[in-house]
Amino acid sequence: MPKEELVLTDYFDVLLRRKWFILLILVVVTGLAYWWSRHEEVIYRSKTRIKIQRQMTFTQMFDEIMVSTTDPVESYTYEITSFVVASNAAAYLSAPLDPGIDDIFAVRNSITVERIKGTDLLDVFTTGATPTEARRRAEAIAMSFMVQHDKSMRQYSQDIYQSVRDSYDKLMGGFQAKHAELLEKLGAGIVSGENADELAPLRTRLSDLRNRQQELQISGNYTEEYPELVQIKQQIATIDAEMERTMKANIDRRAKLDEYERYKAIMNDIELFFSRRI
Repeated sequence: MPKEELVLTDYFDVLLRRKWFILLILVVVTGLAYWWSRHEEVIYRSKTRIKIQRQMTFTQMFDEIMVSTTDPVESYTYEITSFVVASNAAAYLSAPLDPGIDDIFAVRNSITVERIKGTDLLDVFTTGATPTEARRRAEAIAMSFMVQHDKSMRQYSQDIYQSVRDSYDKLMGGFQAKHAELLEKLGAGIVSGENADELAPLRTRLSDLRNRQQELQISGNYTEEYPELVQIKQQIATIDAEMERTMKANIDRRAKLDEYERYKAIMNDIELFFSRRI
């Protein structure tokens, strides 16, 4: 049986025969599109850009003993989307009324934060049913974040300050007690440099005695049993023994004085360290 080919008029005939069916489909599709457009929820989005100004933090002030690898800008992304920030923003938006839990979660769920790669810039996106609602949410989130961040930093700085002050008082109290103990052992006169050379009077007296001894011996008029020479020898022996005892005592005091000076230097360094941080 030969195959027949359809021409353009044949297609028009088919469309005419099915015109009511095609019209029905067109009406249904148009109605559905209209219904969908009427019931579709329109979401508006607002964007706020925040620049993080990096400054010296308290953690960096303690970089000698503490190392922080946390990127503060990344931390701010979580802070912006926190429940506290959302709660404060909701309170601002619903003032003078108090926000309900649904209001808070509505604000929180509307927030999206994106960091611009390689920068300290954060884009905060907020959504709303109207352009005004989206914009007001963006403003409220930005304001609440700044207020909450400043409050947290003030509290953090107060905590760090008190911690440094407590450590300073504790350490300096111990050092001052040790300082007083060493000072008592040494005597204020030795520490201040007074009576530094206790041997000087003995050396002078010894020199005078030996000079007199030589005078008597050189004259040739006196034997070694001469009372004055015997007395001079006894005095020289007494002074030699006293000088030896004094030298040993000075060595011990010198060691204690060195310990005192080392302790005082350490105390001064630590006091300067904490004073700068306070």
